[in-house]
Amino acid sequence: MMRTSGFGVTAINVFTYGTVYVAAGNAGLLSTSTDRITWEVRTVGFGTSNITSLTYGTVYVAGSIGGAIRTSTDAIAWVTRTSGFGTSQVNSLIFGNNLYVAGGTGITRTSTDGIAWVTRTSGFGTSVVNTLAYGNNLYLAGGTGATLTTTTQTILSNLGNGVLYRDWE
Repeated sequence: MMRTSGFGVTAINVFTYGTVYVAAGNAGLLSTSTDRITWEVRTVGFGTSNITSLTYGTVYVAGSIGGAIRTSTDAIAWVTRTSGFGTSQVNSLIFGNNLYVAGGTGITRTSTDGIAWVTRTSGFGTSVVNTLAYGNNLYLAGGTGATLTTTTQTILSNLGNGVLYRDWE
């Protein structure tokens, strides 16, 4: 069944669920819903910058083009955080095992609270981290050049023109 998100014809890029459902997309649009039927557009503070990543752990964390990260406890009021991404796009955000992970162009950063971010070595060099996942106590990052990385320090296998690494700490 189709629902009205408040986005009009603007693309929805990401979803997450915490205490409410949250959809975010192009032109800085973000909507929330408690029932997945009625959606309310919220002001996040990204202006017209696309919201490219979104996750929920203990707080909601949203990232955008231009390297901005914002957090919210309720998905209504949002606070700007220092991301360390500079002007690089925050492509992906995840939360797992009490740790937020953000990935972008040659940058992987972690945070325990969504507020203070620490740079990590991901094995990507200057390549783009496009996607992140967490499961079975393992963080996985995928990006350009078929590069994949995970979390401890042993080279696992060669994947065509990409290498699967372990180490972010």
